[in-house]
Parts: sequence; C-alpha cells; structure tokens
Amino acid sequence: MKVGTLGDIVFQVSDSTVLTLRNVKWTESADYSTHKRHGGTTLNEFVGSSPGSITFSIRLSEFLGVNTVKQLKQIMKYMRDGKTLRLVIGRKIYGRYRWVITKTSNTMEYYDRCGNLTQADVQLTLSEYIKK
Repeated sequence: MKVGTLGDIVFQVSDSTVLTLRNVKWTESADYSTHKRHGGTTLNEFVGSSPGSITFSIRLSEFLGVNTVKQLKQIMKYMRDGKTLRLVIGRKIYGRYRWVITKTSNTMEYYDRCGNLTQADVQLTLSEYIKK
C-alpha cells in the first residue's frame, strides 16, 4: 500500500517492502519587523511568512525490502542538484508548491559480511520552495 511520495521515492508498506516516514515535524513561521518609537511602545509590523520546514526520519533497510544504497544515492542526488520535489503523505499534498532537501543526516547502522551497507536511518530536512 502506497503511503506517500517525495519525488520518485515512494513510501509504502507491502508484504515485500516497508519504507515509511517517522517523526514528521512541520514548522511554519511569520516574519515581523520591529519599529522603535520615541516615547512610545515598540510596534511590530507583519512583513510576510517564511518558507515552511519539514523534518522526518526514514529507515532504509535491506531486511525490509529496500535497496539502502540506491535510496541513499537518490536522496543525495536530489539534495546536491537542488531538485524541487512534491511531498505527498496519504492523499494530502503538503506545502504551497514544492520542497527542496536542505540537509540530510545518515546513521549507517548495519553492514553485511562483505562491508555492504544494509541498513541506515536517514533524517531529512526539507525547506518549502515557493513558486515565483
């Protein structure tokens, strides 16, 4: 069953594959300018909103039917190329347009007897990419 997508990466659960998101955190913020006034109270003025940010973890594991190295390479390519990606979880498209991967942190946990990576936990940070 397809749970969602990030670009061509499909989050799914089936008899042969498990690749899901964990600990999803979506952050939004507003920008304000502060005006100091002589003899009066400081005034805040709304100037716009900042791009949103989403962080989440995924576990890439050969034991769960995922080609760990191939998926890691795909994620790194998206980040290094500045590829804009659509994020879909369930039936909901997140964000106002697309997302870019701004940071990854990989905990490479298990290797087979030949030294091939078999499992990694990946922490992704996405920043909202606003359409002009």
